[in-house]
Amino acid sequence: MLSHKLKIGLAGMGVALAGLAVLSGMPPASADVGEIQGQLQAAAEKGAGYGEAQDPRITAAIIIRAFLGVIGIIFVVLTVYAGATWMLSGGNEEKITKAKNILKASVIGLAIVLSAYGITTLIMNVALGGRNR
Repeated sequence: MLSHKLKIGLAGMGVALAGLAVLSGMPPASADVGEIQGQLQAAAEKGAGYGEAQDPRITAAIIIRAFLGVIGIIFVVLTVYAGATWMLSGGNEEKITKAKNILKASVIGLAIVLSAYGITTLIMNVALGGRNR
């Protein structure tokens, strides 16, 4: 059997929940079901107001292309930096070597980015059935 303290605790929780339901303005369990269904139907027809739904594959393609574009910008910045370092080296072999290494690394990075872009475009064209946005 339940102890006396447990019974009092359960009764207190019940009273608290009932008071919370009354104070929060919750509709009673016997609320007009037809009204609730009407509101749900109206919300379903109107939607959330975000516009037309977009295919997740298209969204993924847009994100990947934007990311690859940012990496392309980084390539251009590295190339300009390497060229400036080389031109301003003043014949210092250490700076020239550093500039050449940066230039080599950025060209290798560009090749990787262009390959990734080509592969991504190919996969997205296959996944979207020839639709390219």
